[in-house]
Amino acid sequence: MWLRSDGSEYQRAGFHGQPTWGAGESFWDAKPRANGGYLLTGGSSTKSGDDKSSPHYGALDGWVVAVDAHGAKEWDRSYGGVDQDLLQWGFELPDKTLVFAGYTQSTGHGSTVPSPSGLYYQWIIATDEFGTIKWQQRLLGLMFSCIRTRKHDFILGSQSMLTKVNGDGTIAWSRDLRGPQYVIVSSIAEIGDSRILAAVESTDSVHPAYRDLRCFDESGNLLWQTAREPGFLPTTGPLIYVDNQDSTILAISLEDRQFRLTKMAGDTVSPWSEGVACFALPEFRPESYGGNVFTLVGQSGKQYVIERSPNLSNWTPYSTNVVGSQDVKFIAPPRALGDQSFFRAVLVGED
Repeated sequence: MWLRSDGSEYQRAGFHGQPTWGAGESFWDAKPRANGGYLLTGGSSTKSGDDKSSPHYGALDGWVVAVDAHGAKEWDRSYGGVDQDLLQWGFELPDKTLVFAGYTQSTGHGSTVPSPSGLYYQWIIATDEFGTIKWQQRLLGLMFSCIRTRKHDFILGSQSMLTKVNGDGTIAWSRDLRGPQYVIVSSIAEIGDSRILAAVESTDSVHPAYRDLRCFDESGNLLWQTAREPGFLPTTGPLIYVDNQDSTILAISLEDRQFRLTKMAGDTVSPWSEGVACFALPEFRPESYGGNVFTLVGQSGKQYVIERSPNLSNWTPYSTNVVGSQDVKFIAPPRALGDQSFFRAVLVGED
């Protein structure tokens, strides 16, 4: 859906193939393109037909749709094999190369590099501007985070691994982040001098959960990491935000159903903040946020005020008191793709 600055609807577009029982489509990412159009990245389990011209390979295919500035489809492509395949991130490079990342479980056929064992693999594909594959890479493990660097390489975060893939598809380096426990890389950010910051959380059900932040240089060498702290990081939405001056880095942790914030300047990490009951970083994730409806974790019988900030520093009231249940829900205003508006729910009293 395209919206005007006043929130009124300007244009709406929907895309689907020939349905079968239990089949459908979903988009996980939307990116503006240099030509004024948009790149929609996700998955499809329908046959070709109606709005879908690309083939159906297996249970779930990675699916990409390119549209013009008004939402009219230019082309669509399916990627995958006989099993589960999904593309969750999409990027356009200056030379018009398109890069998609997600996961594959397929054992062969279709367009994917076959998995020899049927396990889940990280999957990254590069295509020309019309979706024809130029190269693809597969690495063991589910992908939880992916960014494009300023030099147009890619950093992938998965179960226990942090990997850099060059813009030509070669693997620059891969680092195993496991210690005594298995971990996942929940979120990644690049700092201005090409350092990489990763938010890491444990996934081992036997040992107590912990979280920490780790900083790597451009070659993948560990520069520093924060002390491990108990608790989980939230698994939806970005966990790290870098401001426009690359001078402040922020991360979010979740403990006792409360979001807490830490702030970094250079390599100095401040303590986790108190007093913020809930925190949300909106992004295009319809399966998590339901369009413009955002969910903030709350506690029953508590009262919250929703506040908004463009930069995580200057907070202004956004709504009157909201009575919390297990979740505090509110409607966020329409925003352009890439707009970084932040919301938090501050505890103000008892119901």
